[in-house]
Amino acid sequence: MYVITPVGYVKLAILSVFLVVGAFFGIRSAVRDIIVRIKLRKYRTKIVPGYCAGCGYDIRASPERCPECGRVHSSPKPPPAKLL
Repeated sequence: MYVITPVGYVKLAILSVFLVVGAFFGIRSAVRDIIVRIKLRKYRTKIVPGYCAGCGYDIRASPERCPECGRVHSSPKPPPAKLL
């Protein structure tokens, strides 16, 4: 039979604190990375003039509507000043 001594409880408590703090910062950085990637993907195609913002197709020959995805185009918006 295995018995946890008081020293074992202290080690277990310290380990659980490190696991919780590590999980918190890991999840926080993963969420921030996902948010930045979504914002960059949203604005990456919009800042290139002459290409469709939806699919990236070259629309210089038909600027009204994209022949690839059918998206109606307007003037491109400038990228945001700050992403976060």
